[in-house]
Amino acid sequence: MIEFVSEIPENEKIGVCCVLIDKWTNKVYLSKRLGAYETNKYAVPGGMVEPNEDWVSALCRELKEETGIVIKVPHLQYVTIAKHNGAKSNYTVWFKYYLSITEEPKNLEPEKHSDWTLFSINDALQLPLMLSTRETFLKYFC
Repeated sequence: MIEFVSEIPENEKIGVCCVLIDKWTNKVYLSKRLGAYETNKYAVPGGMVEPNEDWVSALCRELKEETGIVIKVPHLQYVTIAKHNGAKSNYTVWFKYYLSITEEPKNLEPEKHSDWTLFSINDALQLPLMLSTRETFLKYFC
């Protein structure tokens, strides 16, 4: 079950993720997870916040590692915090970012997920999504 909250208690392991949105089509990039938590489910890019790292720095690092995208922080938009029972964390901080026409994510971790593919939100909701992705899309993107 997913609960959306406004705070994270101290000493919790935290994940971050970002809905990458094509600025011109309003479609989102998703990738199917391979050999990891929730295998064969589609998800947005993200990962864990490292010790002494803030949410935005962690997200910037994860996006660059997974997709090659270097985001412009002023254009990054906070969405919500999802509380859940995850494999590595119990809280995930969600952001969204609109990509310009020259930005397209690359699959820099092919052992972890399939290529990044564009989907409308409605089409995405027909896919086997990670639970937190499905619930966040339904609440904040529909």
